[in-house]
Amino acid sequence: MAETARSIVEGKVAQKLQRDANVAKGVKAAIVLELTGDGGGRWVVDFGKTPPTLTEDAATEAPTTISMASEVFVQLTTGELRPESAFLTGKVKVKGDLGVAIKLGQLLV
Repeated sequence: MAETARSIVEGKVAQKLQRDANVAKGVKAAIVLELTGDGGGRWVVDFGKTPPTLTEDAATEAPTTISMASEVFVQLTTGELRPESAFLTGKVKVKGDLGVAIKLGQLLV
């Protein structure tokens, strides 16, 4: 069975946040991750906490929001799509601090 965006966020990404404290080194901000379509949702990744937290949250705002289709998220996490290509072709949209968004991207690879 193929992984869904939700299973990747709540599984692999959450585990990496707990296990790798260095992924958030130097970042003291929260990010909203919005995934549309099947298996999508809205999560807040808070790099300001130690260890960073991941919470499904429809209401909280953050200085940086990353939006994409669930299918694109799965392609990014499986290596089928490069983050740079996704961003440059508009498949990934970032509102706010691009540097903070890049930190989240490090969780995906």
